[in-house]
Amino acid sequence: MRKTLQEKLSRDFKGVLREIALYGTPNSKFLDRSSMAVGAVTRKIKKDIESLKISANYHGAYSLAANQIGLDHSFFIMAKHLKDGVWINRRMEKEIKYDTIINPKIKKVSRVYFDLKILPINFFS
Repeated sequence: MRKTLQEKLSRDFKGVLREIALYGTPNSKFLDRSSMAVGAVTRKIKKDIESLKISANYHGAYSLAANQIGLDHSFFIMAKHLKDGVWINRRMEKEIKYDTIINPKIKKVSRVYFDLKILPINFFS
């Protein structure tokens, strides 16, 4: 019998699957503010990073920040191999491998605006 991606990810997993916060929902309180910088990478931080990876994999996201799943930490993950223009894929058959970026610094803010016709993405449909 072939195992589903969710079954593969839940095996020996140390993190927790979390919902992605959407603006206007009770879970969106961390989306509008700066997150706390990470000091030492403790066991709890490692578990939170694993939670971020399992949540991103479950939702098919190629990138996800800690504050998007309700964690007040300054880190995000990004898929090691991205397809051009694809940021979410709900039909993934295998686990996405991620790089973890801790305490990113914003060096420059662009004035590029996106066409809002392509937003928002509903992660729970």
